[in-house]
Amino acid sequence: MDRHDSIGQGYIGNAFFERLMKDTRFDNLPIILETPDETLWAKEIAWLRAISQG
Repeated sequence: MDRHDSIGQGYIGNAFFERLMKDTRFDNLPIILETPDETLWAKEIAWLRAISQG
């Protein structure tokens, strides 16, 4: 469990999120982002979208 830390700041790390967002089994499924720093939400969402599209 990542304890709701900001992306890349917890135990899981960026590599996990890169694999997750590229995994076609999760295509067209909603994703709930529960990270604590509201000021980073737009950046985190943009990063996740960029990974899933590229």
